[in-house]
Amino acid sequence: MSDENSYAKIRGITDIHRYIEKVSCLKNSIIILAVKDTLGCELNDEVAAEWRKLGIRKDLSNKHWRGYLYIRNGTKRAVEMMGEPDQSVAYSGKIDGHAIQIKSAPWNDGNAAEIIIDGKDYAVNQRGINIVIYDKKYHAIADAVCFDTHRKDFVCTRLADIHIRKRLALKNILPDKVEVRIFFEGEVHLWNAYRSLAQAFRLDKRFHVCVVIIEPPNYGTAEDKIALVQNDGCEIIAFSNSDLENADILISAPVKRMGSWMKNHKMAVVIPLSLVKTCADPRQHFERFLQAGVDIDYYIFDRLLYEEIVGSGIETEKIVKMGNPKFDGIYNALKDPRTLPAQWSKLKGKRICLWTTDHVYNSGNVTFDLYAKKIFHYFEEHQECALIFRPHPVYFAELMKYHVWTKEDMAAFREYFRSSANMVWDESPDYSLAYSLADAVLLDGNCGILVSALTIRKPMCILRRFDGQACELYHPDLASRLYMAQSTEACMDFLDMVREGKDVKKEMREEAFARYIGDFDGRNGQRIKDFIAEKYFEKYSVPAN
Repeated sequence: MSDENSYAKIRGITDIHRYIEKVSCLKNSIIILAVKDTLGCELNDEVAAEWRKLGIRKDLSNKHWRGYLYIRNGTKRAVEMMGEPDQSVAYSGKIDGHAIQIKSAPWNDGNAAEIIIDGKDYAVNQRGINIVIYDKKYHAIADAVCFDTHRKDFVCTRLADIHIRKRLALKNILPDKVEVRIFFEGEVHLWNAYRSLAQAFRLDKRFHVCVVIIEPPNYGTAEDKIALVQNDGCEIIAFSNSDLENADILISAPVKRMGSWMKNHKMAVVIPLSLVKTCADPRQHFERFLQAGVDIDYYIFDRLLYEEIVGSGIETEKIVKMGNPKFDGIYNALKDPRTLPAQWSKLKGKRICLWTTDHVYNSGNVTFDLYAKKIFHYFEEHQECALIFRPHPVYFAELMKYHVWTKEDMAAFREYFRSSANMVWDESPDYSLAYSLADAVLLDGNCGILVSALTIRKPMCILRRFDGQACELYHPDLASRLYMAQSTEACMDFLDMVREGKDVKKEMREEAFARYIGDFDGRNGQRIKDFIAEKYFEKYSVPAN
């Protein structure tokens, strides 16, 4: 069968095995392969052996995140290149009189595939093996396809289908909107850092905002996160390189993988999730956000971190001071208290203390192991008071991960709270309900509660380790305006003071609120959206209305 007759059949094949078999028989074509992202964990020895029918000599199996390209001219191998892990490969030259440029870039080194013939790129540019077949007789592209070799079904995508899909995309049919993507990375409770911002974009008709769900690393599931986002009426979209390449505004927390997400954008904005530093040096804290190859337009910090970072001598217009969206949920909960869960009805009429913890269970900042027994005993002895226990959601995941606790321990601990007459374990998605009920707060010194709990204007006591392992306080000025306990006796004294309705540091705490909390009116997400919109339209000369 002639090549031209074979082309018609090849263009209808979506099965990777049949495709390799048919393409390997072509004699008058230039066949070009370029990998994007990865050769794939599903490209096993058996499938790799099939690719050798094309004249490929290198072993393609188990070559995750390596650049790879291959050219066959007629029936002869012309070029074959494979990079080291996380390394791109590229070729530029003449094949049969045609100028050919090829690039294969893995996930961590550009994440792209290019197959340029005589100045035009024909690569599908999707994850896996991108293939272009050039008919030398008729000087035309016979097929352009990609097989996702990182999926068990080796899903097939053709360039022609990509063009159709783009034309059918709602944004190309409906009136133009600015495409916004918000990355929901990490645990379920972190949605409170983006909820009000996402809703502000959703209500502005100039924008089409989607939330990109990234799997949580420590606990919960993607389904938990999806349910939370959908409950707020926000649209969810699957992670897609092609979608991100076409988006206009990307908004993310400063996470390790952010570089590969944020390279292709019109505007990129980073909103740190934490309200406190992760180290004592503010310059070092900020510089960890800077990632090679990623040009972030703006970093939006709340007042405390902004003033410390700028005060350290860092000067850049990219750092912006605005209230954190986390405060909006707290404000709304204080303004309009929610209905109590059934198990929480036992708290009614009691003076309530909220006890929170940080995570990294063996760090010098976390104090649960030193204070737990005494605190629980205190509330058993004082039934007129109540305790809301709200550990950092990652804390118990760590205890399980490192085999400090077993499933049986967790079940027994949960039962302890269920059967208690005046204690509850708060496992709700955010802190807002607990904040709305608390009359006082116990906390670890270097966690975000140090800032966020200021908003409820109630007594706060920092628990410090007393076993010689206490770490440095990263915000000593703020900490000095709160109560502090470095012994179980001092902690009990604080609880007694709260039980008696006393508060000798109220004035100092009010000063801290005025100094460290910016706008607390439920509109931080709206203000951030307005700022991003103003800068976007200013940058791209698009009418703002």
